[in-house]
Amino acid sequence: MRTFKKGLLVGAVLFFGASALPTAAAAGPNAGYRLVARVPVACWVRPEGGPINSDTGSGRVVEACNSPGGFAVHASYRTLDGDEDALFHYGDRQIQLPHSGNVLLRRSGIAQIRSVDYRFEKTTLKAPVVMVLTIQPI
Repeated sequence: MRTFKKGLLVGAVLFFGASALPTAAAAGPNAGYRLVARVPVACWVRPEGGPINSDTGSGRVVEACNSPGGFAVHASYRTLDGDEDALFHYGDRQIQLPHSGNVLLRRSGIAQIRSVDYRFEKTTLKAPVVMVLTIQPI
């Protein structure tokens, strides 16, 4: 009797287990799986050779952002006096630094990693300008 019950139990498990699993034939030609992966947005901007400083004159930064909508890179620095001026080259852009101490350096409409050369030119400064770069996803 014990063997019969054990056999009945094994048979029931096999029957119901097998009937619960989809078979390849029953799934049809359009069967498949949908895999969705989500990657968090990560952005950074780093100077390669230390701080961006008008005394050092030039250097390079690495911009990186995986935001599908793109990103913006801003620079903050001390406010400039009325008689101070600085021309700043960032990549292929020439930017006359505003006296306010904030400037948009670059806006990108896509995710990207790139190295950007920069240099200060034609500066009339009473004190060095040290820039802090920030990058924000769009």
